Amino acid sequence: MQDLNAHQDFYIPYEWRKPGKIYRDAVASLLPPTWRLQQDYFWIYARPPSPSEIVQGWKIHLSATQESAVRILGKVVPVLLAAEVEFKFASDDGILKKLLSKNCSRASSGKFITVYPRDKDQFEQLIQTLAMAVDGEPGPYIFSDTQYKDSSIVFYRYGGFQSLSEKRSRKGRVAQILDDNYHFVEDQRVPHYWRPEFITEVFPQLHEQIQFEEDDELFGGDFVMEGAIKFSNAGGVYQADYPKAKCKALIKEARPYVGHGQNTDCISLLQKEYRLLDKISSLNIAPKPLKLFSEWQHTFLAQEFLSGETLRVYQVRQNKLIHTGSSREEMQAWLEELILLAKQLLNMVEQLHESNILFGDLSLNNIMIDLDTKQLKLIDFEAAFEPGVDASINICTPGYARWERTGADEVSWQDDYYALGCVLLAMLVPNTTLINLRPEYPRVFLQELQQDIGLPQAYMDCTLQLLSGELTSLKPCIELLQYALRFQAKTVSTMKVSASARQNVTQSIADILRYHSTLLDCTKTKRLLPLGAGLDYPLALDYGIAGVAYGWQLMHGSIPAELKRWIEQQVRFQNGQAPVGLMDGLAGAVWALSELGMHEQALQLLPLVKHHRYLFQSMSLGYGVAGIGQAALKLWLQTAEPGCLELAQQMAEALCYTAQHSEHGCYWGQAEDLGHDIGFLEGSSGVALFLLCMYCETEKAEYLAVGESALQFDIAHGRETKGSYGFPRHSEDNILYPYFAYGSAGVASVAMRYYLVTSNPDYLEVVTKTKASVAQKYAITSGLMIGLAGIGHFLLDAHFFLNDDHSLQLAWHVADGLKLFALPKSEGLAFPDDNRTKVSCDFAAGSTGVGLFLHRLVYGGCNPLGMLDQVIQARLSLQLAEKQIAASRQPSTV
Repeated sequence: MQDLNAHQDFYIPYEWRKPGKIYRDAVASLLPPTWRLQQDYFWIYARPPSPSEIVQGWKIHLSATQESAVRILGKVVPVLLAAEVEFKFASDDGILKKLLSKNCSRASSGKFITVYPRDKDQFEQLIQTLAMAVDGEPGPYIFSDTQYKDSSIVFYRYGGFQSLSEKRSRKGRVAQILDDNYHFVEDQRVPHYWRPEFITEVFPQLHEQIQFEEDDELFGGDFVMEGAIKFSNAGGVYQADYPKAKCKALIKEARPYVGHGQNTDCISLLQKEYRLLDKISSLNIAPKPLKLFSEWQHTFLAQEFLSGETLRVYQVRQNKLIHTGSSREEMQAWLEELILLAKQLLNMVEQLHESNILFGDLSLNNIMIDLDTKQLKLIDFEAAFEPGVDASINICTPGYARWERTGADEVSWQDDYYALGCVLLAMLVPNTTLINLRPEYPRVFLQELQQDIGLPQAYMDCTLQLLSGELTSLKPCIELLQYALRFQAKTVSTMKVSASARQNVTQSIADILRYHSTLLDCTKTKRLLPLGAGLDYPLALDYGIAGVAYGWQLMHGSIPAELKRWIEQQVRFQNGQAPVGLMDGLAGAVWALSELGMHEQALQLLPLVKHHRYLFQSMSLGYGVAGIGQAALKLWLQTAEPGCLELAQQMAEALCYTAQHSEHGCYWGQAEDLGHDIGFLEGSSGVALFLLCMYCETEKAEYLAVGESALQFDIAHGRETKGSYGFPRHSEDNILYPYFAYGSAGVASVAMRYYLVTSNPDYLEVVTKTKASVAQKYAITSGLMIGLAGIGHFLLDAHFFLNDDHSLQLAWHVADGLKLFALPKSEGLAFPDDNRTKVSCDFAAGSTGVGLFLHRLVYGGCNPLGMLDQVIQARLSLQLAEKQIAASRQPSTV
C-alpha cells in the first residue's frame, strides 16, 4: 500500500508511517499481563501466553465502520481472550479508512479483525459466539469470505495463518498453503469466496443457501444485464438494456459502509450524483439519469449509456506529438480540433458552475467524446457537489490538482479552474503530474511547443490563466479561445547539434552526479537515495542501489567509498531469498558488481543464483534464465572463472531445451490473458540477445538458430499504425510501444545485432522502420526502460554499429526532449520516476538511467542495457579475419 502524498518530492514507503494508538490502547486496557501486542504500520497482533503453531485453517474475519470500530473491539476482544486465540486488527483508524475506501483491493476490503482458531471445533464454537456478541453491529460485506448466517459483520474462509514459502512472480508475492499431500498450492486472495479443493465446506447447508440467494433476479427485472464494465470496492459498473425506455443504460452500484468518510459513503455519493445529473439534464453536458433504485443493501444509479471513449483514450490515439512523421497539415488539423474541444469543454464547465455545481474531479478520464459528432460530456459526478447544499468532498485525480489540495477539507471553484488547465495541458501530452515537482513546467512545455509546432498563443495563455489561481470566472479564457484558430502549425524539426548543446549535456551529467553525491546516505538500510515505489530488493539493478552504483561507475569511473562499503556489507548478508532476475534480483547484483570491479563479491553471489529455488520460473532476459546467463557470461569475460561460463552454458542449454515452437518462431512460457510476452525484458527478443552472445562466445550453431527463431517470434508481432511501426507488450495486445523494455527500441536493438552477425537484410529493415518511428522529442516518460533515454540508446546503437550519422542527430533530438523532465534542485539535477510523481535516482526510470544516455551521447561507449557488445564485436572481428584469409587463398586472376 502506497501513500504518494507523504512527501511532495520523494516517495515514502507506506510502512514508514507511524500508526496511531487509539485501537491499541482500547485493546491493551483489556489484556491480562501475559498477553502481548505487537504493532506494525498496518496490523496489531495479539498473542496469548501459548501461541498456536497452526499454519493454516478456517479463519474468521470481522468488518467494522470507523464509527463502530472501538465499540466492536470492546465486544470481540473479551471473547477472544477467554478462548486464548490469536488475532490481529487494523493498526489505526487511518488503516481502517483505507480498508473501507473505494480504491481498496476487493480481496482485502473490510477486514478489520482476523481471528485464528486452533482447530475446526474451536472455529465453529467461536464464530457462533462472536456473531452473538456483535449482533446488530453494521459493517461492509467481505468479498473474499462467506457470511456467517445473518450476521452483518462476521465472515469466514479457509487460508494461511502463517507465512509459508511465498514464491515470487512478476506479479508480486504469491501466498501459499499446504494441500493434503503436503505440496504448496496458492492461497488465493480473490474478491469472491474460494475454498481449496482438498478442504470440505465447514457449513455446507449455509453455503448452499447463500448461493441460492445470489441467483435471484437482478435489477428488479427493469434492466437486462449485458455485462460488467469494471469493479471497485464500492461496487460494479454494468452495461444493460432498458426495455421500458428502449435504450442502453450504464448502471453504477454502491454498497454500504464503503467510501470516503462517515458522512460520505458510496451510497450517499451515488444519491447525490443522481440528483445533480437530474438538475442539469436539460443542458446536455452529462449523461441523463434514468433511475435510482435499491436491491438488498445496495443502491444503483441507471443513467444514459454514452457511446464513444474517454478523452484520454482519444487523445492518445490522435496525438501528433508522440507519433512521428506527421505532416504540417495533420498537425494543423489536430491543433484546430484541440482548440474546438477546449472551447466546448470550457463552455460546459461554465454552464455547470452557473447551475451552482462544482465538479471537483475534472480529468481526461472523466470526459467522454462521441467519435462521430465530437461532442463532449462530463461523467462520474462522484466528487461534484452544490456549495451551500452538500458537504465539500475532496476527491481528485493525480496530476489534476495542486499539491496543497492534499488533505484539504474544502474544495473551491478555483480547483475546477486549475483542473481545466491541466486538462488543456494533458490534451497535448499527459504529463501534468510533473507540475507538482516543477511548477514552471507548464510554461516551459508550452513555450517549447510554440517554438516547435506553432501552438497558438491564445491556447497557451488560456492554459496558464487557468493554472494561475487568479481567475474568478471562465469568461476571460473562453474569450481568449475565440481567437485561437488564427495560427499556422509547423512540424517538429530535428535540433542542430551545437557546442552549447554539448556543454549543456555535459553539465547535466555533472549535476546528476552532484545530486546523487549530496543526497547519498549510507547509514540507511535500503533507500540510500530518493528511489521510486518499484524498489523491493536493495541490490536490484532496475530500481535498487546496485543499478545506481552501476550507472555511477560508468559515468564517473568510480563510486564513493562509503557506497562501496555499504554494498560489500549487503553482499555478506545475502541468503538466496531475493529474486533471481537480471533486473530485479541476484543476477542483476552480479552484473553490477562485475562492472564495479568487485569480482570477489560477484562470485560470492553466483552460487545463490545457481541454486535458487525459482531459477527456472521465468526464461526472460529481465527476470529469468536468459538474464542469469547474461550476467554469468559478463562475469566470465571479466574473470575467466570456468564456473561462470558453465552457468551461462547451462542457461543456454535450458533455453534451447524448453523452447516452444510456433509458426512465428519460438517462445517461452504460457500465454496469459493478452497472449505471450513480447519485447526485450520479458519477451523472446531478450532471450535471443543472450543466445546470440553465447553463439559469439562458443560458436555453437544451435544457439544462433534458436536465437533467430526467438527474434522472429517477436518481429512477427510488429505492426504499423498511423505511419508508425511498433510492437505490443503482449501478442494479443492492441497498444504499440516505442520503448526499450517492451516495444520497438528493444526489439530493434536486438535485430540490429543479429544483422551484424548474419547480414540478414530482414533485420536491417526492422531497424530502419523503427528508427523512423521512435525518433521523437515529446514523450510521456524520460526513463531508460520505458522512456526517452532508452529510445536514445537504440539510436546511438544505430549510429555506432551502422555508422549512421543521422541516427546520432536523432539521438540529440531525443536528448532535447529530456530537458522538459529535468528537475533542477539546489543539490543538482533530478529526474522523475515513471509516474512523474516523485523524484527517483534509479537506473530503470530515474536520473541514473537518463544520465547514462546523456553520457554515452557525449562520450560514446557501449549500450549499458544488458548488452555484451564486446562479445559480438569480437565475433565480427573473427568473421572479418576469416573472410580476409579466405580471400587471400583465392587464386589471383590477371
